[in-house]
Amino acid sequence: MQNLCGVDLAMNNYELATDYFCYLYVRTPKKFTWKAFNKFDKVKQQLLCERYNIILTGHETKGEKTKRILKKFNAKNVSKVANQIGQSVNEISKALNDMDKGLDQALGRTKRKTKYV
Repeated sequence: MQNLCGVDLAMNNYELATDYFCYLYVRTPKKFTWKAFNKFDKVKQQLLCERYNIILTGHETKGEKTKRILKKFNAKNVSKVANQIGQSVNEISKALNDMDKGLDQALGRTKRKTKYV
C-alpha cells in the first residue's frame, strides 16, 4: 500500500511515512516568540520549519520599533523630563556648593571665587 508520496505504509517505515505526511499535508501551526525560537540550534529550527508552520510572534522590524518608541514621546512627557532634569541639576549644584563651603571651613581657607553653577 502506498500513499501519494510513494512511501510504503505497509512496511515498518511508519515514522518516515508520518514525516512525509506532516510535511506535505498537515503542517499544523506552531507559535514561537523570536527569542524562544532562537534558543534552538539551526538543525532543530530547520526541522521545526519542515514539520510545522512556524509563526514568529513578537518580531518587530527596525521601522516598527522606532515608530513604537517615538509614539511614547509627546510634548507633555518631554516637558516633565526637562523639569526633572533641571531640579536634579539644581540639587547637585546646591550640594556641591555646600560641600565646598564645608571644606573651606574645615581647612581654614577663605571663600573661593569660583562657584559651581
